[in-house]
Amino acid sequence: RLRQGLRQRLSDEQRKAVFGDSRYADRFPIGEPDIIRNADAETLRRYYEKWYVPENMALMVVGDFDKSEVEKHIYAYFNYKGNRLPETKEYRLGRADGEIYIFTDPEITRSSFDIIIKDDKENITNTETYRNYIIKKLFSSILENRYLWETKGTDPQFREGYSYTFSIGKEDDIHILGSVLREDDM
Repeated sequence: RLRQGLRQRLSDEQRKAVFGDSRYADRFPIGEPDIIRNADAETLRRYYEKWYVPENMALMVVGDFDKSEVEKHIYAYFNYKGNRLPETKEYRLGRADGEIYIFTDPEITRSSFDIIIKDDKENITNTETYRNYIIKKLFSSILENRYLWETKGTDPQFREGYSYTFSIGKEDDIHILGSVLREDDM
């Protein structure tokens, strides 16, 4: 319910722009409010038993320890050989073709401008892909600092700037670059 109102309307429009004609545009992965509201204990139990299984989890051990001793404990307590995960369908994002979306609403109190770039996810599998990941992170950090520097000047061109990346599914990344504009100098 917290997302209802302006936030929900804005989010719905952003989903159309970001997710295109993909399955993600239809609904949030967490589910529909009616299904969540009406779920009984048995439905929740079935969901938990289907998805909260060792094959769908990861274990990380970090510290100063005897590696062979820790491995023994891991294999003794975490080496699960049960059922495999159910087959799932992987959804890709719909691709953009230079679309421009304009959203207005009487409740909006400021103007913003976003550039959204959909990209194939590059998983870190070797030195080169790790290098590319670091370069992208550095670029985003430099851009964030530049935005901050620009807003601290005596006559900033915009009120706020942002740059971030997030992943959707196993194969898609979304990069967002944007700014909150000055109303007096659009």
